[in-house]
Amino acid sequence: MTTDQLYQQAMQCHQSGKLAEAQALYRQVLALEPNHGDAWHMLAGLAHQSGDNAAALASVRRAIDANPSVAIYHASHGLILSAMEQPDDAIDAYRQALRLDSNLAGAHTNLGNLLKDKAQWSEAIAEYRAALTLRPDHPPTLHNLGLALKHEDKLLEAIDAFRRAVQLAPELIDSRLQLSESLREAKRVDEAIAEACRALAQKPDSAPAHTSLGLALQESNRLDEAIVEYRQAIALDPKYTAPYTNLGVALETRRESAQAIALLRKAAELEPDAAPVHQNLANSLLSLGEFDEARKELDTALALKGEFPEALTTLGKLQTELGQLDEGIASYERAVALRPKFAEPTWNWSINLLLRGDFEHGLPKFEARRKVKAFRADRGLSGQMWDGRAIEGKRILLHWEQGLGDTIHFVRYAKILKERAAGVSLLCQPTLKRLLTGQCGLETVVGDSEPLPAYDFYCPLPSLPLLLKTTLQTIPADVPYLFPEPPLVEKWKELLAQEPRRKVGLVWAGNPQHQNDRNRSIRLEDLAPLTSASGAPTGGSRDPDAFSDGGSPPVRAPAALARFYSLQKGPAAEQAKSPPAGMEVVDWTERLTDWAETAALITCLDLVITVDTAVAHLAGAMGKPVWVLLPFIPDWRWMLEREDSPWYPTMRLFRQPTRGDWRTPIQRIAADLQKL
Repeated sequence: MTTDQLYQQAMQCHQSGKLAEAQALYRQVLALEPNHGDAWHMLAGLAHQSGDNAAALASVRRAIDANPSVAIYHASHGLILSAMEQPDDAIDAYRQALRLDSNLAGAHTNLGNLLKDKAQWSEAIAEYRAALTLRPDHPPTLHNLGLALKHEDKLLEAIDAFRRAVQLAPELIDSRLQLSESLREAKRVDEAIAEACRALAQKPDSAPAHTSLGLALQESNRLDEAIVEYRQAIALDPKYTAPYTNLGVALETRRESAQAIALLRKAAELEPDAAPVHQNLANSLLSLGEFDEARKELDTALALKGEFPEALTTLGKLQTELGQLDEGIASYERAVALRPKFAEPTWNWSINLLLRGDFEHGLPKFEARRKVKAFRADRGLSGQMWDGRAIEGKRILLHWEQGLGDTIHFVRYAKILKERAAGVSLLCQPTLKRLLTGQCGLETVVGDSEPLPAYDFYCPLPSLPLLLKTTLQTIPADVPYLFPEPPLVEKWKELLAQEPRRKVGLVWAGNPQHQNDRNRSIRLEDLAPLTSASGAPTGGSRDPDAFSDGGSPPVRAPAALARFYSLQKGPAAEQAKSPPAGMEVVDWTERLTDWAETAALITCLDLVITVDTAVAHLAGAMGKPVWVLLPFIPDWRWMLEREDSPWYPTMRLFRQPTRGDWRTPIQRIAADLQKL
């Protein structure tokens, strides 16, 4: 037979699965024609199929030597080099193949995969798109395109790619789970849950599907249901790391840090080389104040994955907690350089700048908070967010974004906007509605779930300092800017009319769900040094109705001494029933049904002593003397070192000199209280 006849016979054997016969015939061809490029190429394919990549590499290189202008030889060269874990050489081979023939869809896909593995996302996306132009209905390419787009924060395009992959190949559960995850990240939570449920319908015993459903449920604030899914995933596959990590993060959300750490340690045992596991463990350790252990885990994470923005962000938080603000900023800056669209490090960076009073650079970066997953930054509002443009003749709707204290703090800006806009309205937390109605020039105040007033623009309250160009020197601090209802004040005045002592309100704890509550809250018993000013011979909580029957309270001490009134709400309010020995605490908090009532009572007090809570903002906004106990690294508004607040002229700040030292500022407060 001629060489061509032998080659055709070899090809027929190859195609029919007679591989040994095909190999023998290819070698006969080469015996007759040693530079037969196609025969060398097919021998390379047989060797690669059998797992002998060294022989495959030698054969494909003989094919290229025989005819270097054949694109498919270079593509096969890339495939074999990739299998031999030589990605850089494989990339070069694929690029050479595509220079010779740009219509090789498989070469574009495989090159994209190599670039994806090297985190060269934009280049990978370009290769996948080129492949899909040639072969539009290829599910694996669509799947990998979705992964690359997701890493580039192009969620809508990623969702489209995963959805197309699932439509073409419904059995691809991995693509469906990636679709669910992408929908969750895009805040399309109901769709994410539906896709995860479809994956479970396909494969009920899939631990990844239960985990994906758990993540979507958690995003929907259905934490208990999410935890059930994570536990089910662990039961199905005890060696699968993801549910341990996600269950740990879920328990950390519930402030169950000890259990979270145990689960994350288990995940680290199962997958010691998984950098994200160590990073999540570091986060939980940091929340418990275990700084040395957290640093060890971060060092491990960064050793495993040097370019790891999440770990650098956690490192920045740890450094900031230790008072190392410069080092924290450097870590955040590195994280942002690695992933410019990663919002959390930019937001944290802004906090460090604002702590120093650097509003010029801090406030623009502070806007990154609106892209952090934990926030519903726009409260689901439709329309256009105000960007600082002229608003004469326009109506603007301000809306709450974070805590109660933030709403009270930033509502002062409504007065400034009232001078510019046709009308200013506010969407606030329902418990603040009565207090804020009619204040600061607000035309309308509505609570969540109530019909909204008409508006041309909306704006989150915390964005106003930036949009109104606030500097440290131009903070609008004209207090009071909140005024309680006179009838409420009169009611409280009657209750307190016969109290001769100095009347001091106390708050010792904030919302236990606040992410920094461990650092900012104390117990009532920690305020025991204040008893030196109380004049009460024994401890005990005042009967709430003691003054409501027309009788006079017993006068046990000179008028210069103080009596304390609990303003504490929430779980910590129970502590008022058993105050420190020698401290008498009047507890009327059952009557504080909303913040309008609290404001009216504060009006009748001489002083408020509080940790960093909404009460601090309320007393400051009312122009009342208020003394605030601050942790070593406080909220950004209180900045560093200073004892006054440019936001609230009637406020004094008492700071921890070192982390965890509440004794020093409390002793200072006790001494200053006696001086009153």
